[in-house]
Amino acid sequence: MSSIPKLFESLVYKYIASHIKHSIVEEQHGFIRGRSLETNLLQFTEYLCGSLDDRSQVDVIYTDFEKAFDKVSHLLLSRRLAEVGVTGNLLRWLSSYIRNRSQYVVINGECSDTFYCTSGVPQGSHLGPLLFIIYINGLKGCFRYCEFLLYADDLKFFRRVSSVDDCNMIQDVLLPLEPFNGEGEIGSVGIQWEKWKRALEIYLEAANVHEASRKRATLLHLGGFAIQEIYYNLPGAHVTETGENIDVNKRSVEKLDEYFAPKQSKLFERHIFRLIKQESGEKFERFLVRLRNQAHKCKFVSTEENIIDQIVEKCQSADLRKKVLTMGDAVTLDAIIAEANALEAVTRQMENFEEKKPFLGDVQAVATNGGGSWETL
Repeated sequence: MSSIPKLFESLVYKYIASHIKHSIVEEQHGFIRGRSLETNLLQFTEYLCGSLDDRSQVDVIYTDFEKAFDKVSHLLLSRRLAEVGVTGNLLRWLSSYIRNRSQYVVINGECSDTFYCTSGVPQGSHLGPLLFIIYINGLKGCFRYCEFLLYADDLKFFRRVSSVDDCNMIQDVLLPLEPFNGEGEIGSVGIQWEKWKRALEIYLEAANVHEASRKRATLLHLGGFAIQEIYYNLPGAHVTETGENIDVNKRSVEKLDEYFAPKQSKLFERHIFRLIKQESGEKFERFLVRLRNQAHKCKFVSTEENIIDQIVEKCQSADLRKKVLTMGDAVTLDAIIAEANALEAVTRQMENFEEKKPFLGDVQAVATNGGGSWETL
C-alpha cells in the first residue's frame, strides 16, 4: 500500500478506534489501546490459578483462523460496522474503500496479472487490523458454556471440568449447527427441514448425545426460536418421560415432520425432476448428482427406479441407452454407473488415438516466378 492511503487511514483510524472501543468485547486483547498479549496471558493465568486453588481441572482448546484477514466478507463487515455505530458517510466510504480492490506483483520489471479481491481487508494498512477485530466481534455468542480469550485471530476457549458433561459442553463449541430457518417458499421449507434434521443427526452422533431427553433438548436449543415456537404450539408434541417408555425425542421429531410435510410440493419437485437432462459435454457423474439431489426432494417410493428411468430417457449417450435396455429388468443403478464410466473412459482414450488429418479438399497455392499468376499444388 502506498503512503497516501496510509496517511489518510491514520486520520480515520483515530476517530473509528475511539468510537468503537467500548463496543469491542473485553475478551479481545489485540489492536486495542491498553490491551496486549501480556494482558491476555495475565487474565488466563488468573483463571488457571483460581481453578488450581479449587483443585479443578481446566480444559483448553487453542485455534487459529486460516487466512483470517483474507477471508473477511465485505458484506458482513459492513453490517458489523453498522452494529458498532459506524453509519452514514463514514460507513459508505469504508464500504467503498474495501470493495473492488485489485493488486498485482512486479518482479524485475515484470508485472503479474491483476488480481481482484472479492474478500479480505487491506494488508499492511492501519485500518486492516481494526476492521478485522470489528468483523469477529460477534464471536462472543458462540461461547455460552465456556470462557474465551482473543488476541486478534488467535483464539483459546476453556472451561473448568468436573464431569463428562463439562467435556461435552466445550466440545460442542467445535461442532456448530446453524439454527433452523423456516422462512421461504412453501415448497422449500419441508426440504430445508429434512436437510437440517440430517445435519442434527450427524451433530448428535459427533457430540455423543444418545439420551432421548438430551436429544430433544439439543434439537430445541440448536433449532432456535423458530423451532421452539412451532414445537410448543403442536398438540401432543411435548411429553414427559413416563413408565410407558415413550421416546420423547422421537415423538418430537414425528410431530415436527407432520407439521413440515404439507409444506412440500412433491408434484412440482417431480415436474422439475422430469425436466432434468444430460447437457452436451456434461460428465455422467455430474448428471447423476443433479438427478439425485432433485430426487431427494420428490419423496419417490423407489428413488433408484425413477433415476434409472430418467437416465434412459435423458442421457446423451446412445451407447449407454442401448446397454441399459440390454440389461432388462435386472438393471441396477450401480451397473449403469459402471457402464457409463467405462464408456466415458473409452471415449477419452479414442480421442487421444485420433490424429488430425488434413482435409482432402484443402487447396494450397504458391506464386510462380511470373509474380502475377498462381498454380495449385
